Amino acid sequence: HDGARRMIWRHHRQSGKGLGLLGLTSMAAFERPGTYAIVSPTHGLSRENFWDARDPDTGARYLDVIPAPLVVDSNENEMALVMATARAGKTSRIVFRSADDPDRLRGPAYAGVALDEFASMHDAEPLDVVRIPLERAGGWLLITSTPKGLNHFHAVWKNAETAGGWYLSTKTIEDTRRHDGTPIFSLEVVEQERREGQREEWIQQEYYVAFTAALVSSYYGAVLTKAEAEGRITDLPHRPERPVLTGWDLGIADATAILYIQEAGERLHVINAEEHEGLALPEILSRMQVHGYVFKRHYAPHDIEVRDYTAGVSRREVAQRLGVRFTTVPRRSVAEGVDAVRRLFPRLVFDRRRCARLLHALGEYQKIWDAKGKTFRDAPLHSWASHYADALRTFAMGHSATRDPVDVRKPKVHSDFDVFDPFRDREPARH
Repeated sequence: HDGARRMIWRHHRQSGKGLGLLGLTSMAAFERPGTYAIVSPTHGLSRENFWDARDPDTGARYLDVIPAPLVVDSNENEMALVMATARAGKTSRIVFRSADDPDRLRGPAYAGVALDEFASMHDAEPLDVVRIPLERAGGWLLITSTPKGLNHFHAVWKNAETAGGWYLSTKTIEDTRRHDGTPIFSLEVVEQERREGQREEWIQQEYYVAFTAALVSSYYGAVLTKAEAEGRITDLPHRPERPVLTGWDLGIADATAILYIQEAGERLHVINAEEHEGLALPEILSRMQVHGYVFKRHYAPHDIEVRDYTAGVSRREVAQRLGVRFTTVPRRSVAEGVDAVRRLFPRLVFDRRRCARLLHALGEYQKIWDAKGKTFRDAPLHSWASHYADALRTFAMGHSATRDPVDVRKPKVHSDFDVFDPFRDREPARH
């Protein structure tokens, strides 16, 4: 990989990523004694995709890529191997770990770490945990995954593209082959999927590794995918000369979400998005001011007007006493709010770094599945993604109602011309 210490394999599903990374790890472990970790999204997948996995074409165990004479010890319970190395008397240890317990990744100064199916991990915490140990040991990092919406894998890939210094590999079904040279998936398989009604976003994600919001039940999947394709997920600097608008979702037991948006002509630049968990409104407002933005208007949902039974004042009044005036957005149906967001979306441009979690949330904001009726109800599933989605809904409805008016009156023309009597009161032409 051209000597790169940081690598990402963005390959299609069932392309052989797992077997490839196991081969790479074992070769590295033979050449340099040390501790190596292969991390899967869950403990079960770690066993299924590596420890007990077999090649679908040959039936051989994945672990057989390590020649038997090199295996010094194998621990079934811990899913760990000790193998001999090219240096006499020195060994390497390969451990198979899961991302659902990131704390188990702490400690060793890893010579190498592979994060498999990174997009399916809950978040990027496993990557954050291993970065420092890898740097300490001068180790290498490999991330492998098929895209899964615009989540943390999308953010890491985009950051790597911009930063440089990464080996980036993209392989679609047109780039991979079986041992006998035939395609792993023929194009006919894809066409059959289309004939059976599979969504194009899903096909592009799974077979052609496109970053799309491919959830069938996603409210904003199509508009998010279009924003990515049109380059509206990019690097957006804060422009100090432009005032900032905010959109809020107020939490009591849940998180409070805030979006920060600047007007740029017809475009709306979403420059930042953040959540606050377990904080009172005064503390949130204090943290909001730390950004140093000049604010124009704050849009809050209707429940900002609800009075606290113990304090006897509403949160709008609390904010006003602290110098922050909210514009209350009247309560409307979820369907109206979703429609407002969709109509606004073509104008939105997102900062890919500061809005990474917002983008993930918008892709995950989805309808409730009705198992009995075997269909999706037109009602949102309440999850972690709801807070950001509701904040954008608040902004969309508030901004459309309070947008600065434009004078669209027809210009007045002072004339005595009468369309019904064009020659009335006109002097005869002089020759």
